[in-house]
Amino acid sequence: MNELKNKFKTLLVQSDLEETKYIQLFENQGFPNSKIEEWKGSPISKWLKKDYQNSVTAVLEKAELNSFFVDKTAENKLVFINGFFAENLSQIVDKAIRISSISELNSEMKKELEKKHADLEIDKESIFTQLNLAFSTQGKLIAIAKNSEVNISILNVSTNSQTADFQQVHNIFLLKENSQTAITNSYHAVGKSQSFSNSVNELFLEKNASVNYELLQQETENNVHINQTFVLQKAGSRFNSSTISLNGGFIRNELYISFIEEHCEAVANGLFLPNKDKHVDNFILINHLKAHCNSTQNYRGIIDNTASAIFTGKVYVEKDAQKTDAKQSNKNILLTDKARVDSRPQLEIYADDVSCAHGSTTGQLDEEALFYLQTRGLSRKSANNLLLYAFASDVVNQLKNNDLKEYISSELRIES
Repeated sequence: MNELKNKFKTLLVQSDLEETKYIQLFENQGFPNSKIEEWKGSPISKWLKKDYQNSVTAVLEKAELNSFFVDKTAENKLVFINGFFAENLSQIVDKAIRISSISELNSEMKKELEKKHADLEIDKESIFTQLNLAFSTQGKLIAIAKNSEVNISILNVSTNSQTADFQQVHNIFLLKENSQTAITNSYHAVGKSQSFSNSVNELFLEKNASVNYELLQQETENNVHINQTFVLQKAGSRFNSSTISLNGGFIRNELYISFIEEHCEAVANGLFLPNKDKHVDNFILINHLKAHCNSTQNYRGIIDNTASAIFTGKVYVEKDAQKTDAKQSNKNILLTDKARVDSRPQLEIYADDVSCAHGSTTGQLDEEALFYLQTRGLSRKSANNLLLYAFASDVVNQLKNNDLKEYISSELRIES
């Protein structure tokens, strides 16, 4: 592990960032290992042994991107290639959206963000967050005006490379009072890209703001993707998220949601389909810090071949967070005897007037249901696919973006 640590320290030095506070945090903490409870069962170390290099810019034509844009009707588009913002491929049409470069913010805005980071305790959550804050220079601050309704599609593409690239993207969303925002954030790869994608997205919801945030991961089996999403909600705000992990070598999704004022609501849905020998890890922490807030977690996994998956869903209820309503559900299907999943729903409650529940099930396809469908004229394969789609549809049908919903259905090779 020291060898890996030194390798990344070398990359930091090459980026002239070795003096930042985040580098010191990285020096003190290092990479996660099996001794860390939140990372048990997720062997990240073997994926870090590649000879990663700092990513470089690349040129893609608009025609090349058409197949990657899942949200076909979006007018507001942000494109990142190998972690670098591609201004010539991006466009913002709606005047209610204001885009700024994080690296070029004025001192007043920097102080505001530092305060928000302190509220999130973002520095402490993950070594990969610290690496992202140290490396990322291409991130955007996306501010949505009060009382507006906008849609944004964000496209992240890794290009074919002879080397393994270390990529960083860091975007911050400031969602003003009474705004309604739909965000589709998708990750794709060209050819046999070998990227280490380390992404951080922060969403700050002001009073009565509403956000629908849909994340799609459709990369290659050579890609490592660490995705961290931090959400801070104020009174009456609503955050609805869906995380769809279709393809990737090693995927770790971290979602942190904090209710810092009353009457907030959050929904976290997820669908993950690792196959071959790949791995998907979903870690969710919802902090109920104030009263009268509701949260729901609903994650579904279909694990094939020798693939593995982990679901960790945590709900923390502070002593002052009375009238909390929190629900968790994780259901998984194992398609082979060698597929593996570890489900860890957790509740930590310090208030006495709450309604909290969690459940987890893991099994295989129902043979009786398969037999019944075959008696109705379906082949074994068609019956198998129909049951799998019915299982996944509990999450797919929650998607608000119809283009994304159709894309997922197509990838599942099932007509909805």
